[in-house]
Amino acid sequence: MENPGSDALMEEGGPAWELWERLSGSKQYPGKPDGSGPVVAGKLLARKRPHLIPIYDIRIKQLFERPKADHSFWTALAAALRVDNGAFHDQLVHLRDQAGIGEDIGVLRVFDVVAWMHQGRQGQVATS
Repeated sequence: MENPGSDALMEEGGPAWELWERLSGSKQYPGKPDGSGPVVAGKLLARKRPHLIPIYDIRIKQLFERPKADHSFWTALAAALRVDNGAFHDQLVHLRDQAGIGEDIGVLRVFDVVAWMHQGRQGQVATS
């Protein structure tokens, strides 16, 4: 996502967009897998293309106050990774290095985990 060359893959009509549309069921396609919807489609794409597609689930939607179906999330995240000469991207790389995990784990997975864990803490209610 941090590479502008990926924009054509994710923009409307691009291969990633089209596959998400087909799997999510936002349009009716013959042969759509049973049980797949927007979250399943997003997680499947994120799993298959971990350096290109971020997770987009309920925690991400809540944390960033995004709508249920959000075709602009990929573009917004790509822009955030590129702004200020990639400062956010570099910060994610630094977090990955601090965690001691390998470069085979892409910055999008680091983003996913940090955002998911942060939102999980936000949703917890104090018990004492």
